[in-house]
Amino acid sequence: MTQTPHVQSLDAADESRVLELGRVDLIELGGLAFDRATFEPGWRWSDHVSSASCEERHLGYLISGCMRFRMRDGTEHDARAGDVQIAAVE
Repeated sequence: MTQTPHVQSLDAADESRVLELGRVDLIELGGLAFDRATFEPGWRWSDHVSSASCEERHLGYLISGCMRFRMRDGTEHDARAGDVQIAAVE
């Protein structure tokens, strides 16, 4: 069985969420969710979304800038433009 390709731009997102110091645009293709997140300098998950850790398994690709990830166990990881990051929930 061949599946018909589906192409959709994040510029025509199914849903957009405006956050303090950021924005997330979401689309769903073939049962998979994709998003584009844009954050201003100073944005922090703990300050602008929730004090709890992110509970979703996801991949990230940094187009520009840098981002520090702090895991539940306290370890920190830095990612820079061109890096791919995976966050796996145990």
